[in-house]
Amino acid sequence: SLWQGPHCHSRRHKSLAPRFKRLPVESTMSSPEQESDGGEEKVLRTHFNGGFIRYAEDEEAVADEGRPLTHVEQILGWDEVRRLCLYKAAILEAFGTCFLVAASICSVLSSFGRQPSPDTEPLLNPPSISIAIINGLLLALLIFAFAPGSGGHLNPMITFATMLTGHTQIYRGIVYIAAQVGGACIGSQLVEWAVPDATAQWSTNTYGQGALGGCALGDMTAGSQFVVEFIFSMVVLIVAYGTAFNVKQGEIFGPVLAPLFIGTAISIGIFSSGTLISTGYSGAAMNPARCFGPAAISGTSASFDGHWAYWVGPFCAGAVNAAVYAIAPPHHKDLYEKEAKKATRGRRLP
Repeated sequence: SLWQGPHCHSRRHKSLAPRFKRLPVESTMSSPEQESDGGEEKVLRTHFNGGFIRYAEDEEAVADEGRPLTHVEQILGWDEVRRLCLYKAAILEAFGTCFLVAASICSVLSSFGRQPSPDTEPLLNPPSISIAIINGLLLALLIFAFAPGSGGHLNPMITFATMLTGHTQIYRGIVYIAAQVGGACIGSQLVEWAVPDATAQWSTNTYGQGALGGCALGDMTAGSQFVVEFIFSMVVLIVAYGTAFNVKQGEIFGPVLAPLFIGTAISIGIFSSGTLISTGYSGAAMNPARCFGPAAISGTSASFDGHWAYWVGPFCAGAVNAAVYAIAPPHHKDLYEKEAKKATRGRRLP
């Protein structure tokens, strides 16, 4: 089964070293901690259930004291504003996204390997083959590494989608997205410092787009890129919600296979979209921060051509996924059969 967490531990925790154990999960939605007072449940604090690999709090942890939370406060995650653990998790998101983007940029530049001039053919042709394989494996490994501490989103698309489905509280989601974008910029800056100026231009097309291994439209219009981003972002979200955020599927796949499946979906999207146009096109990003970082650090206006598509496409995919998730939950058939049994209970069958 999936594991719940990561959660903020109370100061009254008896042990400084958390002890984790596998627990059954009944819901993937944000689960507020409650206490019973004469039959009335009072929500004391919200829990973050948006991680790809989720852990359970030590059973000795005690809820923070304070007044019960309203429904709106639960959705906003307002009680997390003063929690240090949230900002520690955001630091991990920034740290992970930083090196995800840095390594991804290096994989793009190495796959092009244009020496001694940009007029020569890429070292690997098409470069989308190696880029897809490397980035898929890279993402899966980093999810394994960062999911216990922050949820392992490393992508504003994932954070936004989980905000809409209730897995991530709104305040936490905003902090995460800001951290991811900041981490992407830092990672891009590290690569710019590391490689020669000529190397940073290996991925640049004739329009001046794609410098520093960034996203490039080429001859693709921004509207068409929006559709491409929407399609392949939907594929990634379908896989994520069908494995990591699906309780019953989690019982089958466990916390190990889900990150590998998500990385595979990213690889499929990169390769399938990478050669839709012959040259000068980077394909689907499926991660707005991955495009923003190189564009911001390269400092060229051409790097922001059609940049809105790399944000709106994935976010629209998150909205559609949330709508489908609400209208037809993963286990709607089981819920329907349960309600049908309740309705016919006590009736004499003909």
